[in-house]
Amino acid sequence: MLGARGGGANATAAIGALLAGSYPHVLIDGSYQTDGNHTISTAKKRVECLGGSALILRAPVGTVTGHHPVIDIAADDVLIDGGLTIDGGSHAGYQASIGIRVGLSTGARRKRPTIRGVKVRNLGLAGVMALCVDSPTIEDIDGYNIVTPTGGEFGDTVYVAGVRKPIVRNIRSAKCKRDGVVLTYTGNLNTTDVLVDGVFADAHLDSPSAGVWVEMTGARDPRGIITNVVANDCLVGIAATDANSEIVISNVKAIGNRLSGSSAGNVFGVQIQSGRLDNWYVDRYNTALQLEPNGEYQFALSSQVGSFATGETVSGGTSGSTGTLRFQHFEIVITGSTVDYELGETVTGGSSGATGILVDFFANVLRVLPVSGTFQAAETITGGISAVAKTANSATRRIYVRGSAGIFPAGETIRGGTSGATAVIAAPYQTPLAIGPGTLMNCSTDAIVVANVVTPASLSLSSIRGNTQSHGIRFNLSVGQRLRKASLRDIALKNSTAIGVAFRVTTGGAIDEMLVDGFDMSEWVGDGTGSSITAGTVTRFIGGNNPGLQGTSSVPINLTVNTTLSGLHNRALCHNNGAGATWTHTLPPAVPGLRIGFAGVHATHVMNIKPNGTDTIKGGGAGKYLILDPGERVTLEAYTVGLWVVSSAIGWSGDFEA
Repeated sequence: MLGARGGGANATAAIGALLAGSYPHVLIDGSYQTDGNHTISTAKKRVECLGGSALILRAPVGTVTGHHPVIDIAADDVLIDGGLTIDGGSHAGYQASIGIRVGLSTGARRKRPTIRGVKVRNLGLAGVMALCVDSPTIEDIDGYNIVTPTGGEFGDTVYVAGVRKPIVRNIRSAKCKRDGVVLTYTGNLNTTDVLVDGVFADAHLDSPSAGVWVEMTGARDPRGIITNVVANDCLVGIAATDANSEIVISNVKAIGNRLSGSSAGNVFGVQIQSGRLDNWYVDRYNTALQLEPNGEYQFALSSQVGSFATGETVSGGTSGSTGTLRFQHFEIVITGSTVDYELGETVTGGSSGATGILVDFFANVLRVLPVSGTFQAAETITGGISAVAKTANSATRRIYVRGSAGIFPAGETIRGGTSGATAVIAAPYQTPLAIGPGTLMNCSTDAIVVANVVTPASLSLSSIRGNTQSHGIRFNLSVGQRLRKASLRDIALKNSTAIGVAFRVTTGGAIDEMLVDGFDMSEWVGDGTGSSITAGTVTRFIGGNNPGLQGTSSVPINLTVNTTLSGLHNRALCHNNGAGATWTHTLPPAVPGLRIGFAGVHATHVMNIKPNGTDTIKGGGAGKYLILDPGERVTLEAYTVGLWVVSSAIGWSGDFEA
């Protein structure tokens, strides 16, 4: 293109013409600065910056509309590769700019773009944005100073939304106002090698919000991997919110440096609702892990009559469990044409006449939001836009229910409270939350917090090492929130300075069953008196070999009020740190196999251990309770019905009272 040297209007026109033209391969060689919005509208086009070139594209001068891209990819199979710098500059207009946008420019879903080797600088909204795209590859992106002006909605180096099978890797993000990488409403993701360096902004904790932010709502049921993430100075290292099911997060290093200065709310190393977190290191965050089990059930249905309605209450006929229907879809296994449908298009069943919106597909499985009718096996499914026809090998109705007060078993009949629809649960599946090997250091509040539970849900914590400046693990469950099962295995938290360093259950929630095994709390710095339960309930403890818990192998419980214990407190160690007075604790009915330990750990307060009903404690006789003064310890075991025996004692003088 003649006359395109340097910068200015000629370069802007020349580069714009090259990108918008029908040329299949555009080579950029030389130093250019252009101001403008450049559209790539030719499919299968390769744009390449040769080694040593310095093409700088800027947002146009003057006021521009929101979501204004410097390069707008409006075609399929476009490749941008190597040596490209997109710099918004500092002139008026950059505040609403995006470096590269792919998708939604013409209202059609784009396919298979590749954006590689791009530097994005001084932009207002986002560096690279992919919207409603199939199988994009975004890699080797270097973002700096994506600022989000006041009232702006983005501020991310890479923002991906409504995308199928994204590959996002080798992303570096520094001084971005919001997030390094955002993945939202996205299925089957693969994200690797993300480095985010946050920067203090006016001494407030708002820069950026997260290294990687994953948000899935509606009908998404994503699978995928997020791995090799380094996040420094972020409000959250990785946040996976409303991310239902099978996301594996691994190899995470998050360093916060957030122990002093102005605070703008909690700062988490990792915040996750479901999936698995493996091989992580979190240092200097207020809270290392914020875990929010989402407790969502996915049901495969059979024998369905009628159509359920999103948002209605679903109840189980046998269990009596109830929950809110969050969303529903058909899962259709197809055979036939290898040509893809368009995501978002309406598909129709040839025999049933059923219609639905295609929201996801992987391999030979379609996910379809129902609009009308019921899809059937063996019928032909045809797309309304693509006209692709495939045969339905099987069609399974699935619904997603949250907020259950009970457990839905397989085989029971469920009913919709509004629609009146009924169906049999063929297979229930509860989304998992499993936290694997990891290390936490220097947390200024609780190291691990379990909160905002959507019941029922389960949680597994294993192979965690490190230290904390406060409580080790806290279950902050509000009234009505319930964990079905919590498993804590092979955990060593050192140098804890607060009471309840093993675990705390607070604010009125309930845990049906807690397994604690291999819990080492042997290097307490503060009171270190084990566990406390404040206005919460743990129905069943299963204690294992826990070498550091007050020198016993039991689960510790802090009793600070008059308490009636149950038989499910087997293998618990009860103590009275911070009790504030003398309290009486009633034993459960003595049956063979029960063992409960008691330790008077407070400097002045006394524990009275009282048998239930007509039970007795051997050595005390009928109607006598056992007294523990400070520093004394006993273990009571029941070998026969109605009789407790002091099987071991440390410093106890054998005191009983009527």
